[in-house]
Parts: sequence; C-alpha cells; structure tokens
Amino acid sequence: MGTLHAPDHTIGPKREGNSVVLRAVVMDAQDPRVRIPGSSLLSATMTLYGEDDEHTIINSQDHADISGLVDEDGNLEIVLNADDMAILDDANIYEYHRALLEWSWSAGSPSAVYTASSEIRIIVRNVNAVPGGTP
Repeated sequence: MGTLHAPDHTIGPKREGNSVVLRAVVMDAQDPRVRIPGSSLLSATMTLYGEDDEHTIINSQDHADISGLVDEDGNLEIVLNADDMAILDDANIYEYHRALLEWSWSAGSPSAVYTASSEIRIIVRNVNAVPGGTP
C-alpha cells in the first residue's frame, strides 16, 4: 500500500490561468517513515479533471506520465501550467478540480508489485466572475 503526503490534499483558491506547483511525497502506507524512491516506480500518472458531472478532463491530462518527476527521496513536484488551470464553466466564481495521482512500484522482487492512488483538490478562482478581478 502507498500513500501520498501532501498538506491537506487541498490547495487554493488559485487564480485561473496561472501556473501552480503541486508538491508531495510518495510514501509507503504500511510504514509512513519509508519514502518510495523514483527508481522503484514502475509507473506514475496524473489525471486532471473537473468536479463537474462529467468529470471533464482538463488540458488532455488523462493518465499523463509523471514518473520522471519523483526523485530518489520520493519527492514529487508537478508544475500545472496556465492551460491546466482553466475554468470549465464561465458562470462559476470558483471551480473544484482534482489531480488524481496513481503509481505502482516494486519492492525488490517481480512478484512484489504494489499500486496506490491519491487525489489533490485544487480550488480555481474565475477572475472574470469575481468583482474587481482581472485576468
């Protein structure tokens, strides 16, 4: 079992169209003192979607490979660019997006493969819908 250590698992509100950095630590849930190094990962992906009824994929970030973003200490850093921080519905003052992170890793033998997932919630502010807001 794995876990993701990210403070509160919620960030924001963040302005639409601005880049945002997501930082987390990939850890072993059975022993939260153990970080999972990037070289142990078999795969790591991110799906960025809206909390709308359709779970709209944002900026084609559907199972995007993020395996190269985890260092040997288990630190993960993802930069979401302006297109990743787009508002899906202009009528919303705030929107809730999610970054679904999924990963698998080996624990030393081919038969010892583990998988895990975690989500980070991102609150995005629509600057055009906020009084006095400017893009």
